[in-house]
This record gives sequence, structure tokens and C-alpha cells, in this order.
Amino acid sequence: MSPIEAAQSSSPQGSPQGTAQDGSLYVGHTSNLPRRLIQHNDPSGKGYTPKRGPWYLIYHEPHPDRSSAMKRELFLKSCAGAAEKRRLADILSGV
Repeated sequence: MSPIEAAQSSSPQGSPQGTAQDGSLYVGHTSNLPRRLIQHNDPSGKGYTPKRGPWYLIYHEPHPDRSSAMKRELFLKSCAGAAEKRRLADILSGV
């Protein structure tokens, strides 16, 4: 099972907002959600997520294999999928 993950950052005050502090959402795929969330929140890590945390898992969807998870991730990161990703974040954050 390879789930797709969507994570959000909290505001500087600590209340979840539905978007990261810089106005973006993170989407990715992983075979181990708990481990991946720990990696996103590790301030010594490199890349996009350590600088914008803390991150909270707000959504995941299971996929039967890595290939289908990667296709879904690519769609959500595309221009066509961006609107769907934003709608999903709004629904989950109660907007």
C-alpha cells in the first residue's frame, strides 16, 4: 500500500490554517506515513518541508501500488490538480 499524503503547516501561533506559513500545501507519496511525518518535521533536514513546519497530516488516500500513488501525486502537483488540492484543503480545514 502506497498512500498519498497531504500535510499542512501551522501558523506561527500554532493553530492549523489549512495552508503552510508561506501559503502552500505539501503533497507527496510514501510507504510509511508516520516516518515521513517525522522526517518533514525534523528541523535538521534539508529541502522544502523542514523550513516550513511544523507539519500535520490532514489527508491521505490509499493506493494499491507505488505507480498509482505517483500518478495521483503528479496530478495533484499539476495545474489541473492544483484546484482539486486547494478544494480538498478548504474542505478539511472547514472553509
